[in-house]
Order: sequence, then structure tokens, then C-alpha cells
Amino acid sequence: MFLFQEMIDSGILPTSVTFVGVLFACSHAGLVEEGRNFYKLMVYTYGIPPSVEHCACMVDLLGRAGFLEEAETFLLDSPFREEPGIWGSLLAACGVYNNSDVGSRAAQHCLWLEPRHSSTYTLLSNIYASSKLWNDVTRIRDLMKEKGVEKEPGFSCLRLGTE
Repeated sequence: MFLFQEMIDSGILPTSVTFVGVLFACSHAGLVEEGRNFYKLMVYTYGIPPSVEHCACMVDLLGRAGFLEEAETFLLDSPFREEPGIWGSLLAACGVYNNSDVGSRAAQHCLWLEPRHSSTYTLLSNIYASSKLWNDVTRIRDLMKEKGVEKEPGFSCLRLGTE
């Protein structure tokens, strides 16, 4: 944030890319209020229209901090409400905070946009399992079978030295 102010004080105007970097930094540092303020500054002071990257950063910022309903509202009010990656980010945050309400709505958007994306089913099933909603876990697994969606297996790669 100090560097941003130093840039402004030097007469350098921020660009769209500048704000992506600042919002990303706020997200990863947990600076929610600062991120909200920078977003408003970008739009209302500098007149920079939000891009998909700005919106993704804001949803990530809010989601990481546990403001899941606010993140959902932000996304629904954005021009990028049909971006599956942003909904996926919100769904992942719902998994961290075990929020099945917002998680199920986020998953519905993901499945509408990418109905064969196995990670959506898996994340939602895990959220339901964490909440002990076993009927919903079964329903999601049955839906996967019905749609012919298979969970992609995870794998690890171990590289051994040649010493």
C-alpha cells in the first residue's frame, strides 16, 4: 500500500494492471477493508472499469476472509457472473468455511456453466460431508453418475536425484 501511495505521490497514474496487483496483494495479506477501498478508488476515482481479474481478486479477497455472502452478492452484481472460474473460487472458499448454503448456490452456477467439471461435484460433496448432510452427499454422487462425470484421480510426482 505504501508503494501505491508513493507511485501516486510521484505523479504516476495507476492502470488496470496496477489495481490487479494491489487487489491480489490485499487478498493474500487478508486486508479486506483496504481491498474494498482500492476497488472503489479504481472505479470511482480513476474511472477504471472492472475486469474479470479485478472481480476474481475481490471474490478471492472476500472468500478468503470468510465474507462468503458478500462475495456471492459482489459476483452476482458484477458483469462477470458467468465466469465459472470465479464461481469455483467462491465454492472453494465455501469449502474452507464449511458453508453449504452459499456453497450449493455457487456450485449451481458452476454446474450451469460447466456441467461436466468434476471438481465442482467433488467440492460440493465434500462440503456436504463436512456438514454431515449425507443425503446431499449421496444426491451429488448419484448426479455425477447420472451425468457420466468421473472424478479425475489425483496424482503426485516424485523426482529422485541421480546422485
